[in-house]
Amino acid sequence: REDRFTVKGRIGAEGQELQKLDEAALEAIADRIAAGNFGSVAIGFIHAYANSDHERRAREILSRKLSIPISISAEVSPQMREFERFNTVCANAYVRPQMADYLARLQTRLKDMGAECPVFMIHSGGGLISVETASEFPVRLVESGPAGGAIFAADIARRFGLEKVVSYDMGGTTAKICLIEDYAPRTARTFEVARTYRFS
Repeated sequence: REDRFTVKGRIGAEGQELQKLDEAALEAIADRIAAGNFGSVAIGFIHAYANSDHERRAREILSRKLSIPISISAEVSPQMREFERFNTVCANAYVRPQMADYLARLQTRLKDMGAECPVFMIHSGGGLISVETASEFPVRLVESGPAGGAIFAADIARRFGLEKVVSYDMGGTTAKICLIEDYAPRTARTFEVARTYRFS
């Protein structure tokens, strides 16, 4: 919590600018971040889903003095609910440096082994994203394995004409169940990560 910085500026619920962004304060914040030896930055402003100008401008100002990844909530999770959006952009910023490094090493190793094809990854919705997108938005990879398993189970259900199926995906630390009706996996807008408190 001590590493949160606030700045004046406000966007309204309909995307209108109610108060100009305090750019001078952002310059000072950039200096504090630079002195703090941080590895990544998350930016989250009220109603940025309706108008991302302030977040984008803040990133632009910070980028002049910082050479670390900067994630903005309007790109990571452009949704109305501030709590969920801010948590998601913080999670993205937290893992972004490590994931970017890992994925860069993965691509290098694959090329060294002779693999010249493009690399794609499954995202949380079960679709595919490029390594570049995954490096910028690693939070989109959360639960991608179970999502891919549900997509695969739905394909199997379609092949065998099974309209109602329950898929079970067991990994090393968790197990996931998905209800599949009419060959389509049940989906949700939100989910929790690391729910260990429920089992302690």
